[in-house]
This record gives sequence, structure tokens and C-alpha cells, in this order.
Amino acid sequence: MQRAKIYFDKNEYKLYVNNYGSNIEVLLDNNVTETKLIIDSDLASDLAEELLAANGEKTTVDWEDEVAKLQEEIEYYKDIIEAKEQQEDLMREKFFDCTY
Repeated sequence: MQRAKIYFDKNEYKLYVNNYGSNIEVLLDNNVTETKLIIDSDLASDLAEELLAANGEKTTVDWEDEVAKLQEEIEYYKDIIEAKEQQEDLMREKFFDCTY
């Protein structure tokens, strides 16, 4: 259970969030009334993504794009390393062939 406090209409509300597998329960309590909101997990994921985007944070899609770019960069550098290793092998072969 996650807890937080929010302020709405000059009232303090305690915010409780529970995950029940297929549903997320959000409970707002201002010591007078409790408001319970039950959200389907898929809808909760979509809502979380929208909140991240609205807050200027990276969303899942943004992170997936970032990972894809990094994987491309890794492959690029692997190719460079492989080419340099092949070049070094050729230079060794030439050096040792000339010395014997």
C-alpha cells in the first residue's frame, strides 16, 4: 500500500493505493468521507503513462526507444572493435612472417 497526502479545495486528503492483481484501488480519505476508485490494471497503466508524459517524464515508449538506440550503438562499437582486432591480427601475421 502506498500512502501520500494531497490537498484539494483546501482540504487534506490521505491517498492510499492498493494493487489487487487485476485492479488498482485508490482510496481518498479526508477523515469525513472516503472515496474509493477501482481501476482496471490496463487502464491504470495507461493512466500512469499519461501522468508521466504530462509531467515531462519518460514513458515506457521513450525508454524502449532509448534502449533501441543504445543497442544500435553497441552493435556499431562491436563492429569497430572486431575490425580493429582483425587489423591487429593481420599486422601480427605480417610481422611474424617477416621475422622468421
